[in-house]
Amino acid sequence: MTEVNTDPIIKVLAPLALHEAGNVNGNRMNDLRDELASYVGVLSESAGSTTRAEDRALYMQHLAASALVFFLLQNKTPEPTLKKWVEDERRAFGWSFLTGAEGKATEAAFQRFAADVESIAATH
Repeated sequence: MTEVNTDPIIKVLAPLALHEAGNVNGNRMNDLRDELASYVGVLSESAGSTTRAEDRALYMQHLAASALVFFLLQNKTPEPTLKKWVEDERRAFGWSFLTGAEGKATEAAFQRFAADVESIAATH
């Protein structure tokens, strides 16, 4: 099994996840950041433990996409933009199937985050 080094990605994302945005949706946006941090953790763990070489690049693509969401959250991006990202990422999951227990865990973590984004977008 080839190990994927996600340390550089985590070093960039972790401080962003802990930063307080203090926007209109204060607590809800904090909840989104917490759920996104959980999703990133699952992605990182799954990328490191998968035995399928063809899945590793997909995990890195999802990690890169999640970095964009941290950026969007930190810049107080309007919820419709976040919802559009969720739609795009959901489509990416549909095009590329992650296998095994790692894939199931990753998709479940993404669905939790996606549901949070959609619930916030639905209230505006």
